[in-house]
This record gives sequence, C-alpha cells and structure tokens, in this order.
Amino acid sequence: PKVKIAERRNARKATLLEDLMEYFSWCLVNSSTEKAQKTRSYLKKERGFTPEQIEKLHFGFVPLWSSVVTFMTTKKKYLKEELDEACGVCNAEGKTVVGRTHTLAVPYICAGVLKGLLFRRVDGDEKPKYIANVALDRRSEFFNYPENGSSVIVVVEGEMDALTATAAGIPGVVSMGGSEIAGERKRQVERAFAFGTRSIILCPDLDTRTEADGTEVPDHAKR
Repeated sequence: PKVKIAERRNARKATLLEDLMEYFSWCLVNSSTEKAQKTRSYLKKERGFTPEQIEKLHFGFVPLWSSVVTFMTTKKKYLKEELDEACGVCNAEGKTVVGRTHTLAVPYICAGVLKGLLFRRVDGDEKPKYIANVALDRRSEFFNYPENGSSVIVVVEGEMDALTATAAGIPGVVSMGGSEIAGERKRQVERAFAFGTRSIILCPDLDTRTEADGTEVPDHAKR
C-alpha cells in the first residue's frame, strides 16, 4: 500500500509539473505585459530561437508567483502544499524573485522525463542567472540528455547553450549546469553511462578568472 501511495504521489507531481509547463508556455504566447515582451525578445532576438523552436522546447513566461499559485489552486485544483512540494520557489518568508526578475521558464528534462523547472532572468548580468525549484536535483543527471540515449554526448556548461544546439539540429548536446568541474559531477557521468553513453566530450566556455597573484586560469578549473 505504501508503494502505491508513493506511486500516486509521484504521478500527481509529474502531472502538476506538466500543467505548470503548459501554463507558462501559454503565458509566453498570450501575455501582453512588458516582462512577457522582454522574455519573448530574449528568446527570439538574443538567443535566435524561432517561434517553432520555442514551442517545441516548451519555453514559458512566468507571471508573478502569486498569480501562478492562484491559477494552480483554483483552475487546476491542486493544493498549495502540492505546488510547494513539486515546484516550490519561495523562501521561509514566502518571498521569491521568480516571476519578477526571473521570468523565463525552462523545463528541466532528462531522458524524456520532466524533472522540474529552471527560471532564468532575461535582462541584466546580476547573479544568479538561474533559480531552480527547490526539489530539483541538478547534480545527478545531465540536462537535455536524449530520450533514447546517445552513445556520444557533448557536455556544455549552460542549459541554454544545450538547447540552442538542439534547436540547430545538433544531437547529443547536454548541460552539466555550471562551470566548475568537481567530484560531484561523477554522478552525472555515472548516470550517462547507465543510460548507454560510452564517450563524453567536454566543451566548457573559454572564460577565465584572475587569481590573487594575477594569474589567469580557466573558470572551469577545479578550485
């Protein structure tokens, strides 16, 4: 019985995430707010995605989070506790910048499974660029790993870089979700091998950082 209860909860969580993704996609197309226009402009002008690619990759626009909660609890009939568990973004005081500064929704998909959502800011260089929902584990599996597996994958840093390659028709490009190569990345590699990958090509950005002594080193070097 406990197994069946867990299965039902997981199934409902998966459905909730899919409903969120569909809602954000709808908002991206239909919202007329200035923030929505900036989000569409970022995808089309700065990243070069076509409307067809935007739809296929399920990008979305996030309105104020209070509006998200209202939609999911009144229109979709989820409990707020279910929303918080599946895609919580608020801190202990109930505050979040998702829907304010971070308005682009990016589905976090691995091997065809929607694991959660990332929220990206589309203007300014302030950090962090991305905010993940609280329950999302970005360290265990490569973002954008192909649904049917791939014997060879190319690992890039950013999620948007992987999706840009996918939109251009380049197969097997995944993201490790960061620039630092450290021991915890071992889990991502192990999962890729479990999915059937046999060769991994690492393709980090060529950014550099300056050490205290003035030496420039690759930003992805282990610290």
